[in-house]
Amino acid sequence: MTEQPPHDPNQPYGPPAAHPYQQPYQGQPYAAQYPSPGQQRPPSKALAITALVMALLGFLVITWIAAVVLAIVVLVQSRGGRKNGKGMAISALLVCALWVVGLIIVIVAVVNSQPERDSSGHVVKGGHVLTGSIRTGDCLKKDPSTSAQLTVELVPCSEPHRQEAFANFDLPGGDFPGQPEVDQQAEQGCVAKFATYVGVRQDESELRIFFLRPSKDSWSVDKGVTCMVSDGTATTGSFKGAKR
Repeated sequence: MTEQPPHDPNQPYGPPAAHPYQQPYQGQPYAAQYPSPGQQRPPSKALAITALVMALLGFLVITWIAAVVLAIVVLVQSRGGRKNGKGMAISALLVCALWVVGLIIVIVAVVNSQPERDSSGHVVKGGHVLTGSIRTGDCLKKDPSTSAQLTVELVPCSEPHRQEAFANFDLPGGDFPGQPEVDQQAEQGCVAKFATYVGVRQDESELRIFFLRPSKDSWSVDKGVTCMVSDGTATTGSFKGAKR
């Protein structure tokens, strides 16, 4: 049993007063020390990397647009001193700008170097055209380096050339069926049209068939196939009706 001092009648009953040196805790609440789900987080490097990769591979307009959008998202998130991924986002925008400048240069070059044609459409003076503008009967000075090549140089068929276009046609519409199927349809179409131009069936000819066809990236805007024939050398004259 503990002895208690007598109660002072001048003091009210109740809990003891706080110590004069005790102060309520003034720190930031625990929950406020961490960002809530709705608060802005630092930009992700993944977005910046994706934007840069798409910019570097941006040979299609849709890829440029996606790269620019992602880069802008990263830059917007980088406000307030956050620089995570900002450098790569800026690089992606610069690469896209270079692609656009390069495309403009190509278009200007093509426009300024169009071949001259006679009244029947035959090339009488060489020049460059977009691959999608090759006509039946056109002769190509060089073999196209890749299926993604933007332009080719045409020359009169009386001058040395590597290939001659003998047909143009479009593949059926719908979803992209896969590159092997596109290649098969393009080859079958060119084989079927070969005899009409050359004069003999392809399996009886000494000449070889080449073709330009759409890819998965270009399918939404271009389903055209250009069929070309060659004997593997820089030849002169046309293969039309040659029966070789």
